[in-house]
Amino acid sequence: MQARLHAILRVNDIPHPVYNFLADYSDNELGPWDGIDPDPLSVTPVDWEFLGESIRFPLGVGASCLTANANWIRYFAGHGYNVLTYKTVRSEARNPYPYPQWVFLEDRDPWLDLSVVSHVRGGIDFWPKDMTRISTANSVGMPSTHPDEWTKDIGACREMLARGQLLIVSVVGSDMRSPTGLANDFAHVAKRAGDAGATIIEVNLSCPNTFAAGKSMSPICEDAEAAAAIVGAVRKALPPTVRIVAKLSALRTPALDAVVRSIGKNVDAISGINTNTVQLR
Repeated sequence: MQARLHAILRVNDIPHPVYNFLADYSDNELGPWDGIDPDPLSVTPVDWEFLGESIRFPLGVGASCLTANANWIRYFAGHGYNVLTYKTVRSEARNPYPYPQWVFLEDRDPWLDLSVVSHVRGGIDFWPKDMTRISTANSVGMPSTHPDEWTKDIGACREMLARGQLLIVSVVGSDMRSPTGLANDFAHVAKRAGDAGATIIEVNLSCPNTFAAGKSMSPICEDAEAAAAIVGAVRKALPPTVRIVAKLSALRTPALDAVVRSIGKNVDAISGINTNTVQLR
């Protein structure tokens, strides 16, 4: 990966990540680290239904660095992934956190009891000794291109997908000055995504990458009232034909029950979970 020999690895059928952990996010935005065009588009029958859409086999890729733009969407669509969620977008351009943004973690036994979670280490020098026991950590920061750029790119994604393949667009608010401002910003981004052609919007309530007065905040979905205000504003901003998915993080039963009850009337589906949140030292 450091030598950028991914094309040779692919030709010789040598496994390698299509996202280069050893390169910056901006380098990976150019597209997958795979030197050969993807296989022909999925040919599975259009025998499934998802949120009112007829789709091929319901295998997908969630909003992430792996769906950052049309280059990534084209790659996974060409490899048989039929439900693709475009990486979370904002009302303003936002840079990622500094490199490294995604690393492997040291090999260790899985946590079966979250009350005894131990420290783990990760870094660009770690590489899995056992490829069947891989764990990773990321700190990307929900970067976004400018709305003029991502709206155009969403249109390009929609045009490249085959019949039976579905594009979802993930959105987040960036205005942390007030709860009302945040809800309105979510709605504004969702409206732009809908105008760009998105028929399903994922409202990202799960990520802790939001800041107010310089302090890290908990995921919005932990506040049922705030989540309800955001989803309600998004629903009002979109035509009834556009479906809404709420993305939640891992929640204990009482908190999950509260947020689902608060947003239920305005969403068509719930997605989850986001990755575990940890404090970095």
